[in-house]
Amino acid sequence: MSRVCVDTNVLFPFSLMDLMLALSEDAVHTVIWSDHLLDEWERVIVREQRRSAPSATRICAVIREFFADSRVSEDAYKLLVEQMEGRDPDDRYHMAAAIAGRAQTLVTWNRADFPAKFLARFGLTVTDPDTYLCSLLSQSPREVVDVLGRMSAGKRRPPHVRRPECPRSGRGSRLRPSSTSPVAGRAAGKLREVQLLLAFQRASRVRVRAGASRTGGCRLGRGPGSLGG
Repeated sequence: MSRVCVDTNVLFPFSLMDLMLALSEDAVHTVIWSDHLLDEWERVIVREQRRSAPSATRICAVIREFFADSRVSEDAYKLLVEQMEGRDPDDRYHMAAAIAGRAQTLVTWNRADFPAKFLARFGLTVTDPDTYLCSLLSQSPREVVDVLGRMSAGKRRPPHVRRPECPRSGRGSRLRPSSTSPVAGRAAGKLREVQLLLAFQRASRVRVRAGASRTGGCRLGRGPGSLGG
């Protein structure tokens, strides 16, 4: 199972945070995290008035409890921070935690801020959420579709998109299940859910219908239940 470190900006929008954690919950991948990451997320989401302070604190507490095995302690990476390259001090903390946590992939919307050649020395690949999730869908279609279906079933008004596209291997390609795939029929039936959770507002070629993306919070199917506040 692959180990993934996420930048703070990957925890926005909430549906993306929900998906990354749900995939970890179902053992499709393992999202590693640090207290620095959660503390930064809590500050930003409260500052941007997207969550109240009590709600943000509760969400972080749930993550700490139910994903405790994925935590990378500060002691494990603090000596690496000064060795990291990059302009943003917070980014250096994330890079150090990713290396100490034995992650294979660092997922971020701001790829330019993470020196790919430098991090490759540590066996770490830098990618954006769309590329990563589409790759994961290609590698483990049945497992990803199961997670998407479970998440969609828990939403009252699932948002949808007009024109989903999914970058693959550095080249854009439409998100269409192959007819030769053993799960093609099932994946086709779940295409709306795939569109919902893989085609995000910040993807360069995707436009999400306005007003349809409010899902009311992060819901994990087992264990912590609803994280919405």
